[in-house]
Amino acid sequence: MRLVVTASVLALMCSFGASQVRAADEGDFLSRFDGQWSGGGPVRRNAESGPVNVKCTLGGDQGENRMKVGGSCRAAIIISKAIGADLKYDEATGIYRGTYEGARGGTSQLVGKRQGDTLNLTVTWPKVLNGDRVAAMAITNDGQGQLRIKVTDKVSSEGATEVMSDLTFRKG
Repeated sequence: MRLVVTASVLALMCSFGASQVRAADEGDFLSRFDGQWSGGGPVRRNAESGPVNVKCTLGGDQGENRMKVGGSCRAAIIISKAIGADLKYDEATGIYRGTYEGARGGTSQLVGKRQGDTLNLTVTWPKVLNGDRVAAMAITNDGQGQLRIKVTDKVSSEGATEVMSDLTFRKG
């Protein structure tokens, strides 16, 4: 009986320690988004259009178990579009949930998990875009002052995907 209780206490202590380590890891990752960012890259309005290069500025903010980046992108002199992601990390499940602003059609929902330096997220558009309401977003922050936000979307009934936007930013 004493052995079972000791093993149970040890297992509980290990799981508590592991969740604290995981929370610290996520806090370190989320802090990478703080500050000012500038950059840009190619963006496609829809599956039929060609890419247009945009220049963007973002501000990043991190809180307990959350991160937010937001700003605007410009194409030419007259076209400007607000962009942003607001994500909260759930320690219990290891899942990130939040919203994305920037696509035509309004605010989209994000959900996914982190693998290394990358948040792999499913985007659910508020309305049908490119034939469906789902796309993929990867937000990569290498911790060395580089941030990349890449959106891929299914563009054919055969399941072929294409890059719809691929934005790279430098901190500073």
